[in-house]
Amino acid sequence: MSRIILASVGAVLLTGLILGCALASERPVASASAPAPKDQNGSMPNQRHRKYVDGTVGVFALMPDAPRGWTPVHSREDCLVQVRVEEKGRPVTATEWSQINYRSGPIWLFEAPRAGLAAYIYRQHSHSLYFLYAKNCESKYHVTKELLAQMKDSVKGFPNYEVLHQKVQPSTKTLNICGHWWKDGEKGKCHISLARRAGSTSGV
Repeated sequence: MSRIILASVGAVLLTGLILGCALASERPVASASAPAPKDQNGSMPNQRHRKYVDGTVGVFALMPDAPRGWTPVHSREDCLVQVRVEEKGRPVTATEWSQINYRSGPIWLFEAPRAGLAAYIYRQHSHSLYFLYAKNCESKYHVTKELLAQMKDSVKGFPNYEVLHQKVQPSTKTLNICGHWWKDGEKGKCHISLARRAGSTSGV
């Protein structure tokens, strides 16, 4: 019973914490011509009901930026992992992944940050998840497999997946996050910049 309660609470908290931080560089298809309202911090409100033109499910920031004085060791490429996701030989749609994402709430909320996962995104055009780690970059493939195994155990009908052991470049087609965790974290135009306080992101 306690595990059921924890899962329910975690899913509710995740909706406010992670989905509230979702930003994407692609232009969303708005439901009205009027500009969307912003909150008191100037950030866009919850975007989970918006559709993205390329089947992207947001950019989800799970950790704040590195503490001041942090000396980065790895580049973002060193810490980026691609996971192919398919269901019966077809790509999982953005809508389907949004539902899976919600049901995996406690894992994203508690286990992923503990494993050092800084951010992730789902891109339908490449049938892929992209995970960017702030820590544990040396064991990124092993950690990714552990997180996905937990998700598969907790979500009925979780799709087939394959962790690709290959180099992935940060870009607008994969995942492009700025932050002080990485040696190249301040270079180039990014989807979002990790903020130094938890639960906050700022667009660039």
